[in-house]
Amino acid sequence: MSHARTALCAAALACVLAAGAQAKVPTGPSGLKFYSPPAAKLHGAHGSVIWARKVHGGALPTSGTSWLVLYRSLSPAGKIVPTSGVVTIPSGKAPAGGFPVVSWAHGTTGIADSCAPTRLMNAPSYANSTYTMNLRAEETHWVSEGFAVAQTDYQGLGTAGMHPYLIGVSEGRSVIDAALAARALSPSVGKRWAAIGHSQGGHATLWAAALGPKYAPSMKLMGALPLAPASHIGEQSKLISSIDGNPFGGLPALIIAAALQAGHFDYHAALSDKAIALYPQIEQVCLDKLGAQDSWGGLALKEIFRDGYDTSPLIDVISKNDPEDLTIKVPLLIAQGKADTTVIPTFTDQTVQDLQGRGTKITYDTYDGVNHTGVVEASRKDADTFIDGLFGTG
Repeated sequence: MSHARTALCAAALACVLAAGAQAKVPTGPSGLKFYSPPAAKLHGAHGSVIWARKVHGGALPTSGTSWLVLYRSLSPAGKIVPTSGVVTIPSGKAPAGGFPVVSWAHGTTGIADSCAPTRLMNAPSYANSTYTMNLRAEETHWVSEGFAVAQTDYQGLGTAGMHPYLIGVSEGRSVIDAALAARALSPSVGKRWAAIGHSQGGHATLWAAALGPKYAPSMKLMGALPLAPASHIGEQSKLISSIDGNPFGGLPALIIAAALQAGHFDYHAALSDKAIALYPQIEQVCLDKLGAQDSWGGLALKEIFRDGYDTSPLIDVISKNDPEDLTIKVPLLIAQGKADTTVIPTFTDQTVQDLQGRGTKITYDTYDGVNHTGVVEASRKDADTFIDGLFGTG
């Protein structure tokens, strides 16, 4: 081959490589079509992006550029499923190694697709709540400090299929793949990341911390911050059939529905006639309405299961998804309000002891007089200090 032809081929190859490096993520459709890709779009690696589009306002950080993202995640059964979320990337030039990622895991909103945070982000009742405004301020701070922020909706929440509520592998992978999606979205995003989440999201964060190093070896998980993480759900579920009344609103319905699905149990055989009549609401309304007296909140816990039904196999499924039995090799900050009546402080105490017994390095911060929702804001300064320590920032 002549020198001229060699040079021409080299130039052509360089153009092809450059075009590949500059290839853009497809722009997703508007409205609810964004959440329903055709089957052909699902082919690809977990953590890769199906499509995205810019979004702003509402519950989103007020700095950087935010993208509504549909990415690929891997279900507990090993099937690629579309999963939605938001990625916010800081403005300006990235540091050497790229912007590190904070992957946020949200607390319980419900199982219905309409309860996905990305579907709620412009709803005034959601975006203007004290909880969301405080979280937005914290995420805005992270972005202004040079962190890309990923926020997953979780598998099946906003997208097709029932959301596997408190099913650890599903939640953990959703959080990890959101961090991978941030990196796939922009070359300015680096490999280092941390997970943080509250309540259900604390549960998800613990699972992400356990799964992350092997599930996403191309990323470097620096640590995780579970805030009031749900734990010991199996132990608590054993008491359901003996409780007259319902102090937990719609939460038991979500736990039971997801466990029935995960265990491939027929809900018609498991649930009482009263519970079966209420069952469709699980995928129709969000947590607040599920807790109403004309919904699951008005059904005594001991009336949920059919008389004589053996709940042992179902409770085994729930117990296998409890995070206190995990082995976690990255440092954790666990935060817990002492006045929390949703995630009982003694259960978090036990989780800390169990994880430490298997070698996890844990900073455990507790807050007097702080309830379940208040722990996110109460722990904010300590969380920022911990994150800065993980990444050598601040």
